[in-house]
Amino acid sequence: DSPGSPKPAVSPTVNGTIFGNAVDLDFNEGIASGEMILTMAETAIIKATDGVLLTPVGYGLEVLVGHAAYEYFAVTGSTSQAAGEAQTITVTMYDAYNNIATSYDGEKTLVFDGAAASFYNDDPSVNGETFGEPTAVSFSNGVASTASMVLTNAVNTTITVSGDDINTPEGLGLTVDVGHNVATNLRIETQPASYVRAGDPFDPQPVISIRDAYGNLVEGDNSTLVTASAIGAQELSGTRTLTANEGMVSYSGLSYEKMETISVEFTSEPELTPVTSTSIVVDHNIT
Repeated sequence: DSPGSPKPAVSPTVNGTIFGNAVDLDFNEGIASGEMILTMAETAIIKATDGVLLTPVGYGLEVLVGHAAYEYFAVTGSTSQAAGEAQTITVTMYDAYNNIATSYDGEKTLVFDGAAASFYNDDPSVNGETFGEPTAVSFSNGVASTASMVLTNAVNTTITVSGDDINTPEGLGLTVDVGHNVATNLRIETQPASYVRAGDPFDPQPVISIRDAYGNLVEGDNSTLVTASAIGAQELSGTRTLTANEGMVSYSGLSYEKMETISVEFTSEPELTPVTSTSIVVDHNIT
């Protein structure tokens, strides 16, 4: 088992018995044979003892053990990342005995999976290629350590990779907690009523969210001031400026007193990209 390998060790054996344990061997004229399986890619020196006699220095069997066939990928990197920002991830090829497959070299075509597009449909990518699309990744001695990954959807997600008919086993992908980026824009979550009588509160009242450039809710925002302003002949009635609560602003009691068709613009301090509601038909009130 290679140092730092991602899966449990696979022990070497002689005749099916793990090294360090007693194994029965039949000797004939001072010679016994057995089937030895070594699992760590290393230069090993094999010695034996019967509890009394030991293999002298220089008489052990020196074996250069190479890795076995390519078996699985593992993906490593930072477990946290802001939406839209890049991190460099590492993809490693292993054999069935958890040795790095050092002969896996050169440019390989892989497919990354596990990340979805953001709320505003910005695709995640590795080396500029969208997740799910063939992506060129360069390996040296079984390791690709220069792959640049950009995730856009602020969720907890696990990144896996496949290629050359080899996959990433469960538990060996990279789980990343993707956080929102800085706030850039306002979004209307609930449009105000499209029809209302003059002086009556809108039903429903508008609900506004604060989002980053990728459409992720900026949940930690408890300070941005959002102001509702009528695009019409006069101003709205009611409390027009509210402070965000966990990235959300929910109005109550907004109304308009003049009979006309208006819309409502929402602006903020600090300044974010504003947003304007759909049209609202304000009718005369009941006489």
